[in-house]
Parts: sequence; structure tokens; C-alpha cells
Amino acid sequence: MDYMGVINPFIAVRQLSMAFAGTDVQHHIDFFNKAEEYRNNMMDRLNRRELEIAVSGKVKVNNQDFYSRFPDFNYRYPAAGSVIRDHTIAILSLFLWTLILIFSFRLIIKRNNF
Repeated sequence: MDYMGVINPFIAVRQLSMAFAGTDVQHHIDFFNKAEEYRNNMMDRLNRRELEIAVSGKVKVNNQDFYSRFPDFNYRYPAAGSVIRDHTIAILSLFLWTLILIFSFRLIIKRNNF
């Protein structure tokens, strides 16, 4: 979609606004990957605990201590620099459209002798 911003500047503006709001595809994929990594780590810890309980033969275990040591899932948004780096085509297309508009206005003004 960033390449379509060269044809239509409204698409470039939409892509950039979604990126800076954190609702674009790159943010979705980043969140999914980090959540999947957290889930896999949690599942590994649970599986290791179940294996330890099965090997030791414990009948009663303290679940509160085990679950209280689990870290909370904290998602950190990517930095603004990475958003700009991911959408350089959209930014460049907006600069191109700005230059085209400035050139067009100058041409119109010269032709009409304003």
C-alpha cells in the first residue's frame, strides 16, 4: 500500500497515520510475535513444572508461588524511528506530491499573471 501512495497521496497519509497510531500491519505482526514468544515461554515453564511434579511424585504443590513468579505480558510499541524506516516510500511519495503541488501552483500563477 505504501507504493500506491505514489499514485494517490491520501493512501500515503492513511498508511502513515495508521503506522503512527499503531494500527498498521507491522504493529500487528510485531505484537503477534511478542505475544507468541511470551506464550511459548509460559508453556515451557508449565511443562517443566508438570514434569518435575510427575518425577518427584508430589501430591500437593503450592500453585500460588509458582504462578506469582510468572512475569506479566508487557508490550512495548516499536520506536518512531522504526515506523519511519518501515514507511519511507509513503513519506517520499508525500514529499513528491508536495513538490508537484508547489510546481503546479507556481506554473498557474505565472500563466495567469497573479
